[in-house]
Amino acid sequence: MSETGPPSSSLPDPPDELVKFFEQEEEEQRRQEEKNKLTERLFEAVSAGARINFRTATSIETSLAGPDRAQALFERNRDWYGAPEVAEAILAACDGNTDLLDQHRLSIAENGLLIQKRVLQTFQQRTSNPLRCVIAEASAFHPDPRNLLSQIRTIAADCQCILPADRKDAQRVVPMLNPKKKPRPDLIYDEDLYERIRKAKPSSVGYIDQICVDQNFAHLGLAAAARYRALTHIIQGLNRANPIEHMIGMAFCIQGLALQNGDTYYLHQYEMHSISNMISLLINEHSKRCPATIVGRLRDDRVPVSFTYGEKPMKGHLLVDWYYLDHETAHVTLSSPCAPQS
Repeated sequence: MSETGPPSSSLPDPPDELVKFFEQEEEEQRRQEEKNKLTERLFEAVSAGARINFRTATSIETSLAGPDRAQALFERNRDWYGAPEVAEAILAACDGNTDLLDQHRLSIAENGLLIQKRVLQTFQQRTSNPLRCVIAEASAFHPDPRNLLSQIRTIAADCQCILPADRKDAQRVVPMLNPKKKPRPDLIYDEDLYERIRKAKPSSVGYIDQICVDQNFAHLGLAAAARYRALTHIIQGLNRANPIEHMIGMAFCIQGLALQNGDTYYLHQYEMHSISNMISLLINEHSKRCPATIVGRLRDDRVPVSFTYGEKPMKGHLLVDWYYLDHETAHVTLSSPCAPQS
């Protein structure tokens, strides 16, 4: 029998440049597939949250929060904190009852949620340090005359931004994506932007810690107005020697639950999707004045949670990935603040 060529074992090794090329192509394809999946999930969230009805409040005003607003900020945060309910729903779903989890998934798709618990002292400290924490609030009349709030101007939304010290040796205030992390590396969707953030001075990278709005005023443009006031103040009002170039925000993607006794419940093991704050991704990425870019996905975080299941108190951690968004301050449209658009 004649051979048509040398046996495969005798083929020469491909040049290093070719190996590197194919590795980069494979990595780029994996990144693109992950981003395509994320885009699909965004559209699924919009479909699932079809009841979302974006309107504009009758009028919107914004202001910077001082120490006298600490209690109100704490109460708004407390009202939107929902980690215990999500933990309970995950455990129930893994036990076979998915109704509660389905309800939370739809509610989060429509309105978002806060999963990190804060205490009053946090807001007292933040409002007392305006150079390191910029908090903007938005107030409005409700546009629906049938709503009692249409007769009252209500402060109903806030955006809280944490800033590094204004000096060259400042420490980072937000974790950095790590594509070499073990055992699971963080995912990078936008390599160029990731490199710009990685190489940026820590003094130039801030953090949008939370954006929160009273439930009666959801989807009226107040959260966007508060975010815009905060970012424009950071850009124009602080006169920093080390200007802020990037404001990082994060949107959660809950993967499961780990209990204090060691039991771990990953949703994918029960053929269930993760629980993502998709509405936050959607609104930030498509903002007209403060556009954000999804840089990547920070994986394997653990958020502490205490909850009750079957009347039994339990403790554990939500297993969370975070979508990592960047508002480049150079891309923020600077105009007269307080306009009620996103």
